[in-house]
Amino acid sequence: TGTPLGDPIEMASLRAVLGEEESGNRVFVGSVKTNIGHLESAAGIAGLIKVVMAMKNEAIPPHLHLKEINPYLSIDGSRLEIGTYLRPWKRREQSRFAGVSSFGFGGTNAH
Repeated sequence: TGTPLGDPIEMASLRAVLGEEESGNRVFVGSVKTNIGHLESAAGIAGLIKVVMAMKNEAIPPHLHLKEINPYLSIDGSRLEIGTYLRPWKRREQSRFAGVSSFGFGGTNAH
């Protein structure tokens, strides 16, 4: 959501669905809103473009302008990680997966 209240709710949902730390690979959570702000009805396509570019460039980009992680995000002990620096995301034999979830200001939802 890009809000102090909405972000902890979204992260708690992701944690509930994706499981705890010992259950698999890290899951990197990102947002395009830190780069270009709230885009209302275009928020979903902006998120999709960011993921496609990350796959094409084989890298998970950090959050632009991120100075401090919301202290109400409960991600310790989970598989979730917030991108704070550029990470390689190379193609391998095993497929790479990405999800986009966007709740636009105007009520447009994309997933």
